[in-house]
Amino acid sequence: MSKEVSAVALTAILSVAFFAPTIFGGRYPYQRDVAYFFQPQTATVVRIAQSGDVPLWNPYGYMGMPLLATWQSRVFSVFSIPFYLFGSVGGMRIFYPLIMFLAGFFALAFLRGRGYSAAASMSGAIVWMLGGWFVTKLEFFSYASAASMSFAPAALIGAAWWIAAAALATAFLGGYPVFFLSALLYLALAVRAGRMKSALAASMAFALLCAAQILPTAELTLNSAVYKQRGVAAPAALSHAIGWRDLSGFVAPAATPSSDGGPRYHWLKTFYAGFAGAALALAGIFAALRRKKFFWPIVLAAGTTMSFAVPYDFARRVFAPLALFRYPSTMMFFAAAAVAVLAAEGAAAVKRAKAVAVLAAVAAIELFVRGMFAAQTAPADFFYRTPEAVAVVRSEAVPGRVAVAPKTLKLSVVSGRTSVDAWQGARAILKGFVTWPYGVANVYGTGEPLALSSAEQSADAAYSRPSPDAAAEDFRRLGAGYILSATKFPVRRKHYILSADAATPPYLYRLKKPGSIFGFTAAVRDGMTGLAPSEFSENKVSFVFSEFLPAGIFHHAENYYPGWRVFVDGKAHPVERTEEGLKNVRLNNGAGSIHMLYAPASFRLGILISVMAVTVAALILFRKASLMKS
Repeated sequence: MSKEVSAVALTAILSVAFFAPTIFGGRYPYQRDVAYFFQPQTATVVRIAQSGDVPLWNPYGYMGMPLLATWQSRVFSVFSIPFYLFGSVGGMRIFYPLIMFLAGFFALAFLRGRGYSAAASMSGAIVWMLGGWFVTKLEFFSYASAASMSFAPAALIGAAWWIAAAALATAFLGGYPVFFLSALLYLALAVRAGRMKSALAASMAFALLCAAQILPTAELTLNSAVYKQRGVAAPAALSHAIGWRDLSGFVAPAATPSSDGGPRYHWLKTFYAGFAGAALALAGIFAALRRKKFFWPIVLAAGTTMSFAVPYDFARRVFAPLALFRYPSTMMFFAAAAVAVLAAEGAAAVKRAKAVAVLAAVAAIELFVRGMFAAQTAPADFFYRTPEAVAVVRSEAVPGRVAVAPKTLKLSVVSGRTSVDAWQGARAILKGFVTWPYGVANVYGTGEPLALSSAEQSADAAYSRPSPDAAAEDFRRLGAGYILSATKFPVRRKHYILSADAATPPYLYRLKKPGSIFGFTAAVRDGMTGLAPSEFSENKVSFVFSEFLPAGIFHHAENYYPGWRVFVDGKAHPVERTEEGLKNVRLNNGAGSIHMLYAPASFRLGILISVMAVTVAALILFRKASLMKS
């Protein structure tokens, strides 16, 4: 067996062993984003796709929001295939070991391509795939997917441009902004290798291939308040910068005491290489400087420096797009990648092959033990359990919108386990209900909803009203049928019925006069009237009236997103946008039916471009194959 095959086999063995509790023991990571964002989102995407529809719209969260356009939905990603085949939970058994293997494999391929020995390359690959930077991103399906391909384009610099384009497309469709950093690294390495023309061709081809994702995501980003206010507010962004004390994390992480069932280490500030890995990287720095190889030491220094508040703040002022990045510490990607390469450089400086093998083994054992037990796990039924609060809401004959009060996002009673942002996890179980988490107001173009709509601003105001009467009126305007609160809400029985046990949280309050059905509130003439749709799915909703609906204003209280089309009695009808950012349909002559369809033009154009690009690529490859045979 060749050394290369042995190294690849070892990479696969480490990946499977690291996730043995998930693959063989049925224990799944459940911390934070897995439970409250990615598993619910993935379940929604899988359900819609299996029904034969395109997962364009998510009606269950945040008063309704685009689904495919949110980059982290990963609708077109190859890493979503295990979830499409085996479900949103079962797919984790393949997804997790796959992305770790790919992270190690492409790092190994890149380092071998740089001329390092198999043993030295394996040392660097181990530091990358088992190091703290990558391991602490595993709770984010999108981040981990994109990060696993970080070295792929760079490893393929010498290959044909269309192969590099496929690698870029795979990384981009993984669904996280770290892609831009790895793409920048790829372009820099391509310039150094004299392959800039090939890299530009690959970049153009990738953009055409991914147009079906790029255009809807760009539309969502351009409509976000964060974009319109020119980026994330500086105080919010800089609060996530690293400090001098965090630099010890290159060797070993500082444990983060947690009582909420979360991971052991803070994912934003974790990038450890272990004692053995850090020693190899330090040796690699001296070896590189001695040989006048400055590129990777510069990348290490630049990535670390840019993660500090002052340099990052200066950079975002000079380069405006950088302000769209939420976390300065994301720049530690460059530092982590450089440490992996420098670890290989350090291993290559060791003269004896056996000594290199021992150092690699020590690094693997140290990082394996440290990382494998960093995240807590739970059996699969954790994701399917029906919390008490959910059971109460489901007991209603008519589903309605649920508003979530402050402090509810850290509520252990809802999930049945320790606090894991539990209510957002519960929303996956609320099929047919529209949940509305309180106070979530960020987009960054990566998967979170648009910034505060007028409806959410009204909810903000409701909590500061001088009387419960005024608060109740606000919630009725917004179509909330329930309020879930971790703290006592100022209640008068006139407006609310206490539906859950009042002795302990969550306190679940039901409005006596809910104004919403399936999240759509209709207002005709003077009154707010809940209208049950005759058909309701993720991408469309239809109201067919048993009696002719009189002239007036048909109002549905959803956030305004481009792409909704309205048909009145079978004919396309214009939609008015109100000052509050909602949508009205003016019925001058009444109506017998109203159909609303979510069909954004950005997706239609994007899918057309992508299909044409794939077709042209297939024809080119077919022609090349024919020429080779002849």
